[in-house]
Amino acid sequence: MVFSKTKIIKIISHSLLLTFLNLGSIIFGFTIYHFLKPINQLIIQAPVASLSSIILFILWIICIRRFNIKTLIIDRWAELFWIFSISFIWIPAIFVPIHYITQGYLTSFSNILWVWVYQTPTNLVPILIIGKFFLKSKINK
Repeated sequence: MVFSKTKIIKIISHSLLLTFLNLGSIIFGFTIYHFLKPINQLIIQAPVASLSSIILFILWIICIRRFNIKTLIIDRWAELFWIFSISFIWIPAIFVPIHYITQGYLTSFSNILWVWVYQTPTNLVPILIIGKFFLKSKINK
């Protein structure tokens, strides 16, 4: 499958935004946990982070469609697949430098792995919702 320059930019833009939403949602979930201590961190942080990331990405797609931003409208399952897949690549590229700048040392691979574990279901849900309710094409296109 060959993508035009416009589709490549669209896929990179959406996957990058999805990754930033993931990281921002993790921080948001941690902030909520911080105010609710001594409750277990994962019980609060994981669902808050997942729900906020899912909701924000779907709202992003709704806004693009509402304002008819043609260059960013997703219209194929293949684009959704690539957005989902490339969002995993952005994590090391973004998270490692941010962690180094804020903490003063490189993060371990296990931290990246745990973000990928979080990303998998969190990003799959909006991808499937967008595919089901916003695409006119069939899954095999």
